[in-house]
Amino acid sequence: MTLTQAKKKCWEEFSKYIRLRDCLKTTGRTTEGKCYTCGRIYPFKSLQGGHFIPGRHNSILFSEDQVHAQCYHCNIGLKGAWPEYYKNMVRDFGEERVKEMIFKEKEVKQFKIFGLEELRREILQKTKNLQ
Repeated sequence: MTLTQAKKKCWEEFSKYIRLRDCLKTTGRTTEGKCYTCGRIYPFKSLQGGHFIPGRHNSILFSEDQVHAQCYHCNIGLKGAWPEYYKNMVRDFGEERVKEMIFKEKEVKQFKIFGLEELRREILQKTKNLQ
């Protein structure tokens, strides 16, 4: 397995975990949840794992605090709907913590295949615990 493949597999599980977490948090169901930025309810399969800081930087790629369930329109069409995302992040984490998150984007992080495989196993367990 290549590093790119390992990263992709890990992201697929992480996105599933985030969407499941947010569905349960916002609706109490595993089948649907609210978009973090527009607040509309969508079926689980219509939601995506949307990043607070665009660009999918390694340093924040798998940050549970910085990835939330978003609809396609907000995540892709509105390029993350950043003004709403930012407002909600300040509401949920506070201004100081959000500033720290933004600063963390600049950190350099390199992945190794074994590290991604280990992270994927941890995410699978978290997902199983939610179900």
